[in-house]
Amino acid sequence: MTPLVTNSHRTHATFRKVMGKKLIVWVTCIIAAVVILKGYSIGNFTLLIGTECPQVLSPNEALKFHIPLGSWAGFLVRSGKIRDNRDGKLVQNYNLEHPEISDFSEHKQSTALVKIFGGKKGGTYFEVGAFDGEFFANSLMLEREYGWTGILVEPVKPFFESVIRKGRRAAILNSCVSSTPQFEVIYVKTPENGTLHQQSMSAKDGTLPVGGSGLHNVPVECYPLYDILVACNSTKLDALFLDVQGPEYDILTTVPWEYVDIQLEKLN
Repeated sequence: MTPLVTNSHRTHATFRKVMGKKLIVWVTCIIAAVVILKGYSIGNFTLLIGTECPQVLSPNEALKFHIPLGSWAGFLVRSGKIRDNRDGKLVQNYNLEHPEISDFSEHKQSTALVKIFGGKKGGTYFEVGAFDGEFFANSLMLEREYGWTGILVEPVKPFFESVIRKGRRAAILNSCVSSTPQFEVIYVKTPENGTLHQQSMSAKDGTLPVGGSGLHNVPVECYPLYDILVACNSTKLDALFLDVQGPEYDILTTVPWEYVDIQLEKLN
């Protein structure tokens, strides 16, 4: 006996088919949104909610400080861009050009800081404009003689690689620090060869031999200072050395200070 198919059955069947298609569309949209928000690549950039970050801003806080929800800290953590040698396991021994020098800073700032902090052991620092990790280094004396660890940021790739080779006890990042609360890309003159004059943030009037010849503009990623601190789980610092030859104030205004504790800032 053939079952009776009424208009009501046909209507219900059509309804289920339509709703099934809508459900598939909605599920696809949700999956796509999760993929994007969890930090999968979109072209050359990535949007993140920062679930792996040590700290994450709330939506209201993110809007208040114009920082993308979750910030770029999660991307820095997951991408492996930060070379962390704070425990000395990546490069165990210092490989300095002049190990006989105690205070490498330009005007003996490190000696002054030792006095300010009363010879404190095991402090923390953030030095922006690390150059080669030795020349005019504000933090090296504190690191070698007093056991400090910290973060070193250097935009010029050959100098960044030099910092790593020299065994600095720091989390090291090849980037610059953004003068806005957003991710930026700027162009930095980078040497291929010869001697570089005043091309690093902290080179000043010094020179440093490098391999290759000439200079060419290279795009460099710039991350907000706060995002770097969060990515390195270092929102509490003893000293911040900010040597960017101009936009120091702009950089400091991007920091949500209620989440950051820095005892001393030194601006060059």
